Amino acid sequence: MQQLEESRINFIKYNLEKLTKHIGSLGTIILNESKLLQDQSVFINSETDLKLFINENRSDNDPPVLHSLDMQVQTEEYQARKNRIAEEELKEEERRAQEEEEMRIALENQNPPERFKKLIYQLVVESRLMSISELDFALDHLQQSQIRQSLSEFMQAFTSPRNVRDEKCLEMFGEIIRAVIDLLCEDKDNSNLRELNSIMHSSQLLFTFKNETNRMTKVYLHQYISDHEIW
Repeated sequence: MQQLEESRINFIKYNLEKLTKHIGSLGTIILNESKLLQDQSVFINSETDLKLFINENRSDNDPPVLHSLDMQVQTEEYQARKNRIAEEELKEEERRAQEEEEMRIALENQNPPERFKKLIYQLVVESRLMSISELDFALDHLQQSQIRQSLSEFMQAFTSPRNVRDEKCLEMFGEIIRAVIDLLCEDKDNSNLRELNSIMHSSQLLFTFKNETNRMTKVYLHQYISDHEIW
């Protein structure tokens, strides 16, 4: 229970830090956009815009319209301003992309046991599906006894029935449990009975509601693993 609570606290802290960064980034974006809008409003001139419109839409029979030097200067300044705005927007997009990539790398470099516990907590408690790369990470690290021990402690922490809101999340968790059972089958001489006991314990408590022919059916975790050869 203590480790589960620590994992929850760390997860909340991580999300608060992420939210703080996004709020700061959003404030910067709004400030930049307001300045750009203010700068653009300076170049709004009905006389200049009307002359440009007439010139651009003039028919072949219309006499040529010669721009004054002042109008040419304004047009050049307007185009330069547009180019500068486009460059600033591009830099802002690149900065956001770099920040997201840095956050992704930081998550990947996180301590494997801590990252595994966070992913399992998000999957079961918060009903957040893992991505393909996250699922691969979880399955690849199941061979480590420390990882499987933390998984057993997580499952033993449940003392009453728990509804997993998304049936796909419980199905994915069942896939992870089946991989653990496969490892237990391979290690027949030194099977960890505690791991098997924690699986049996949680499989009777974790459930979801599945829509079958317009009727909601209650499905437990053990129904996703009951056809395994170990039983």
